[in-house]
Amino acid sequence: MRLPIRVLQQGPYKRWIPSFCCAFSILVSSIIPIPQGEGHMMVDVAFNVRVDIFLHMLGYATLAWTVVSARRLGLTDYRDTVVVVISVSVFGAGIEGLQTIVPTRGFSSADMLANTIGATTILIRAVFDDVRRQYQ
Repeated sequence: MRLPIRVLQQGPYKRWIPSFCCAFSILVSSIIPIPQGEGHMMVDVAFNVRVDIFLHMLGYATLAWTVVSARRLGLTDYRDTVVVVISVSVFGAGIEGLQTIVPTRGFSSADMLANTIGATTILIRAVFDDVRRQYQ
């Protein structure tokens, strides 16, 4: 009997390991209860900025990029890339919903928006590559 990890390392699913690891780390870090009173970390520049918003964008951008790489999509495959953006955004919404049952965690529409913005970064690169290709 093969272990699932061994099958992933040997078969055609090997390219999905980074996506799985990224999704798993996002899930685990999102459902771990945080100590009371240590909610959103704020930085005061000219106005208050929630640092975790940038972490959400970075995490979901990384997840979208690893999924696109695993699917071996060209960056001009817009339809498939939009499906990836929607899937990653739905994954983020699911985690936000899951956080409602975790003590000291809660649902945040700002976090969901940051997740979607992070996932959408894959489209920005695709559009720039397409425009660059047209003018070369």
